[in-house]
Amino acid sequence: ALDVALLIELRDKVAELLEAQGKLKWAMQDFAAILESPPAQKRKEPWRKTSGMHEIKSRYQLAIIRQLWQKRDEIASSIDLAPGRLLSDAVIIALAKSNVKNRDEFMKLGEAKARIRNEIQKSYIETWLETFLAAQSLEQEQWPELRSKSDSLPPVKIWKSKFPIAYAHLSHAKAKLSDIAINLNIPLENLIGPELVRKICFDQANEQLQKMSPALLSRVETQLRVNGAREWQIEKCSPALAESLGQAQPLPPSAPIQDETEAQE
Repeated sequence: ALDVALLIELRDKVAELLEAQGKLKWAMQDFAAILESPPAQKRKEPWRKTSGMHEIKSRYQLAIIRQLWQKRDEIASSIDLAPGRLLSDAVIIALAKSNVKNRDEFMKLGEAKARIRNEIQKSYIETWLETFLAAQSLEQEQWPELRSKSDSLPPVKIWKSKFPIAYAHLSHAKAKLSDIAINLNIPLENLIGPELVRKICFDQANEQLQKMSPALLSRVETQLRVNGAREWQIEKCSPALAESLGQAQPLPPSAPIQDETEAQE
């Protein structure tokens, strides 16, 4: 592409702009962190992200979904096709909720009728049926748990009632960090990742107030560093975060405090 020839000039212009704003050093730290970051870890149980899982009520049904998802992923990878174009999530869910015994019963499912249309999809009907029947024969101890074990934080929407101190800490942290971002003229998400802010507020809280001290500031700095924050982020954010951990009452939010993932739904 011809526009590649402009990248060096663009780089120089961006560098000049960052230098003029006193942000070039920050940018260099961010670039270095990106280059040094390890590959993202694969999700332990990716099949749990199948669309329609809210309809599933039993471990037995989960076992069927897991087996179908894994077989679909294996085949899709081998033929270089997006998994959802090979077999829709909706068909997987419909199968898990059914008790079909043969091809005719399978193809009478509403989702199968609507979504298995082209020749590639039709060519694997027997494979899905065999996988489905094999999953039915799994022993109960081979069924997955209804809920996966997770180290993730509880959703913010329950903090106010279940973890009020952590909620108070988060409300103050968001306000303080927003002010810092405005003063620095950078987006808040560039100042520090929201998930890391929540982790600091929740982990350091333990539903107890923390008095501002050099020791507390040091703990916050360490936790930021361990979780991948750049040195410039640690310098700018640590005092505000440490001060927030001493607040017992939440600020009245201008909008409900929520996870970014919830906001996008």
